[in-house]
Amino acid sequence: MPIVKNSSFVILSDAVRNAAKPLQKSVSIDDVANVSLFLIYPGLFFYQSAIGVLWIEPIFYGGWGSLMLLLFPILSLCYLVKVILDRQYIYKLEYIFFGFLLFISAVSIYFYMKGIPQGSVGDLLYWNLGGVISNLTCFLAFRLANVEKLSFKILLGFSAFCMLLIVLFNTDFGSLFFGFRKTQYGFSYQGFARSMLVVFLITCFSLRSGLLAFLCYCVFAIALVVNQSRTEIILFVCAIPATLIIVHRFFQNMKLLDLVYAGVALFGCVFLGLMFERFGIFDSLPYLRILALAEPMADDSFAQRLSQTNSALQTIKENPLFGDYGSYVNASSVGAYSHNFLGLWVNAGLIGVLFYLILYTMILWEVLKVKLTSQNYTLICLSGALGLSAIVAHLCAYVYVEVLLAAAIGSIAKMKEITDRGQSTPVNGEGPGAS
Repeated sequence: MPIVKNSSFVILSDAVRNAAKPLQKSVSIDDVANVSLFLIYPGLFFYQSAIGVLWIEPIFYGGWGSLMLLLFPILSLCYLVKVILDRQYIYKLEYIFFGFLLFISAVSIYFYMKGIPQGSVGDLLYWNLGGVISNLTCFLAFRLANVEKLSFKILLGFSAFCMLLIVLFNTDFGSLFFGFRKTQYGFSYQGFARSMLVVFLITCFSLRSGLLAFLCYCVFAIALVVNQSRTEIILFVCAIPATLIIVHRFFQNMKLLDLVYAGVALFGCVFLGLMFERFGIFDSLPYLRILALAEPMADDSFAQRLSQTNSALQTIKENPLFGDYGSYVNASSVGAYSHNFLGLWVNAGLIGVLFYLILYTMILWEVLKVKLTSQNYTLICLSGALGLSAIVAHLCAYVYVEVLLAAAIGSIAKMKEITDRGQSTPVNGEGPGAS
């Protein structure tokens, strides 16, 4: 006998679904998400640049918090509509990510109620919950956006060009440093670099001409070098070739001689760098933070982060299962956390790290198994680059409230949905690096 659905929940769900269908047709969720991505990345870059050159006052303060509070409810509503209409395209990766953020929120609220750490309970709660909202907002923006839309690609490409001009006209070429005078609500150089990283990745993967993409890759890399943010320049320079190798399956057709050539080229670059260092050629160049990695112990920033990492390791050694939430605050300040996955271990214990490892594994699996398609070339390559960058950055340089991991998960979930829907055609010589 057929089962009659008389549950009030089912009736309510059907009513909401029927009400949402005309809303979905009249309002493009893609467009809302695309506008959100534009505001988060190039938009905030332009806003901060205008503050830096004193064109405007910081009417929205730094801009990030205000924008997150504005976009979060809008994107959440759009995602709710999607969940109701297309629940079969909501994936385990998303549920685990939500569970991770829920766990971070619960831990933060619990220790806030316990008054730990003394004197900074409010600051640490604000930092954690602010990070949760930021992560959710960026996840939703990438999850719902359509980066394949031509108008969006053109807008991001034009934005990338404008960002290059801003870097060019605000660089002190004597010291080869891009930046603005420090203000209360101004971005640090890392803030500008993180905006450039995402916009430059989208732009490079949007270009169908391999030569033009390579030229943009070189120019964008120079802009990031001038910005002096080491993590983002390393991510950008490495993520694009690594992603192209994976998605184009170059490794499947590699011969032993190809590996020898690659090894010789890599060895040659390292040897050349060592010779430059040995004969003092780097000494005649303007100061570049990236070159400090040749002698990391002489770099103040590296030494400080190493000290924070050692402190985190000591805390984990003493409290391996549960960590010691905010212990570094009493010894130094709220910002004295370890800038890598150990910061999560200290604040959220081994459970938080297990969440990380599960997310990393799922991201890597999706990136490695994806089949390249022509219609979704930009999305697939962007997802791969964000995924690889997020794993490296959050393991080595980013704390858990940074949004790169959320962006990667949102983009990969979108890629998986498009693939499962069958909206793809096998790639045929398109995109940079295609044969």
